[in-house]
Amino acid sequence: MKKNKTISNKKRAPQIVFDTKEKFHVMCGSDNGYEHEYTIVTYQSDLGTHYTMEYSNSSCWSYELQGVIMLHLLNTGNSYEWIDTDPMSEKIEYDEFFMYATFMRLIQQLEGRYMSEIMKVIKIDSFPY
Repeated sequence: MKKNKTISNKKRAPQIVFDTKEKFHVMCGSDNGYEHEYTIVTYQSDLGTHYTMEYSNSSCWSYELQGVIMLHLLNTGNSYEWIDTDPMSEKIEYDEFFMYATFMRLIQQLEGRYMSEIMKVIKIDSFPY
């Protein structure tokens, strides 16, 4: 009698390295001042560095959205992998663009591997010789 083996494509759960969690609050400006809209959490595991972005528990979000993870990214040391999320699509709404940019900018600052400067180039004049 043959036994059927089931192969799962699901990745195993990471083993979190003790006491490596860091939490960042993304505050967004409004007419009423600043409000905590997103929380970004980073932690080390045996699989790499994890970054998650979730809706805050602020009243600006519906009860169903509060604390829900929107983005989960893993830096494996060789590349970045989306975990249980694949947020990129052909069309990005303005608020999504802000969210992605904020998430990626924090990761870039924390990892500090690649530094860049963006400079505005101004054309002063052009003339024939």
